[in-house]
Amino acid sequence: MMYEDKDLPKGSSKKPYIYTNFVTTVDGKVQILDNWKDYWPIGSRIDYKVLTELRALSDVLIHGSGTAKLSPFVTKIQSAKLRNIRKSLNKRQILPYVVLSNNPDDRLIAHLKNYQGGKAYLVTNDSANISRDAESSVKILRIGRGEIDLVKLINFLTKKLKARRILMEGGPTLLGSFLRDNLINELFLTVSPKIVGNEKGKTLTLVENTLFPAMSIKNLKILSVKVIGDELFLRYKIQNN
Repeated sequence: MMYEDKDLPKGSSKKPYIYTNFVTTVDGKVQILDNWKDYWPIGSRIDYKVLTELRALSDVLIHGSGTAKLSPFVTKIQSAKLRNIRKSLNKRQILPYVVLSNNPDDRLIAHLKNYQGGKAYLVTNDSANISRDAESSVKILRIGRGEIDLVKLINFLTKKLKARRILMEGGPTLLGSFLRDNLINELFLTVSPKIVGNEKGKTLTLVENTLFPAMSIKNLKILSVKVIGDELFLRYKIQNN
């Protein structure tokens, strides 16, 4: 494994260790919106292996609704391979899966059906409209008025799920919200040796819908650099304000 259990902080109930993992092209793109399947995956098989390992080391996995819809739930999030890795680490085999959406739609809820080994958590706000039969598919958590309160969510995860390590994989809008609230401790970033270019509104970068004030930009401290083939595997500490 590129990162082993001993390499990551254990976290605590008062201060959980929250980390995020992304892959980006050299020109800074994490997703292509049109015909995205033609461009995916951005990273290599090694990048995907690292993704799986980082999930295995976590107590909870968080996705936004867009990322959740792109991730085959049973085959990827609750795969036999992931369960086996977690078993070898003496962790709960079923990785608690938390999906955030202020406007959950039927497509998202349908995507989370047929969950093997329990239900995913669907986190939304107090005023979101959710169909009556949704609770048969997911565990619904309403946290926040008007929009999800991320600080209260983390408190819930640490108290109710005993989460000490929390992996937040995005997407870019959700990452911006977590960074805004100073909730990310470390960033694991794979730089893929690709340049895809750009047209207005057709790609996403690492952080979307959040522009930090000039005096409050996020500064990073490099913790490690690993080179495999032509890919860079970077690990940064977030210098939270």
